[in-house]
Amino acid sequence: MKKILAISISILLVLSSFTNKEKLASYLNEVFPNDRVEEIVSSPELAKYYNNVLFNSYSYEKIPTEKPLNPDWEVLTSVNIVNKEKQHSVSSVKSLVQALENDYFNILRYQLERNYDTNKTYVLGNTGTVLHIKPHTYLTKLQQK
Repeated sequence: MKKILAISISILLVLSSFTNKEKLASYLNEVFPNDRVEEIVSSPELAKYYNNVLFNSYSYEKIPTEKPLNPDWEVLTSVNIVNKEKQHSVSSVKSLVQALENDYFNILRYQLERNYDTNKTYVLGNTGTVLHIKPHTYLTKLQQK
């Protein structure tokens, strides 16, 4: 019984890492050429860095309408995005909120400023959603773990 449990856990771990690698590659394919994606995915340090950027470098929250917003937070009514071919377009904040809520937000596609040592916070139009971009120093700490 213990052997079956150990084998099952091992299989789940392998499948989980394969799924994470596939999700990472999928997100990277939206912004990088195939050879760059392969380079990133095959390098443990680069893969770790981009995993942190894509999945751990931001958070968002819904703010109740009665709660006052920080006046220092930048309000976005639209956001520039870029694709693999380096073509730029404009996305509505509603599309951005939808991507956040449905867990397909690719921060690499959005041209959003990241501060060096403090969170950068954006109010996403009148959607009641606030996006917090974690600083470069936070990414450095994650990379060192």
